[in-house]
Amino acid sequence: MLNKDLTQFDIKEGRVSFEIKKAQIHWQDSKLSRLVRLTQNGNFILLDKTETNKLKFSYLDIEIGKADLEIETEGLLENQDYLFILSWSAQNRIIRLYINGTLKGTQQIVSIEQ
Repeated sequence: MLNKDLTQFDIKEGRVSFEIKKAQIHWQDSKLSRLVRLTQNGNFILLDKTETNKLKFSYLDIEIGKADLEIETEGLLENQDYLFILSWSAQNRIIRLYINGTLKGTQQIVSIEQ
């Protein structure tokens, strides 16, 4: 889907939006699907559909911290289009996942133990 090594993306504050068209993803197939992979200097933003049929939004900024947010995919239908928005804020220490404009989950960014 969205797979980039970026030199000019802001790991501290930002958002990315993208569409998944009907039948592009099989939400209940128990297979890993990488939906978003943004990387920069060892930092990353990922969104996966996991083998346990959950959406997992992962954030890592090696200077600030990390966060993992998981939500169920049970309500997602294969015959429907979806607009996803991932947002992150190192200043507010939070990540958010929206589907079709509805906030589906938030997670605090926590410091990485050295």
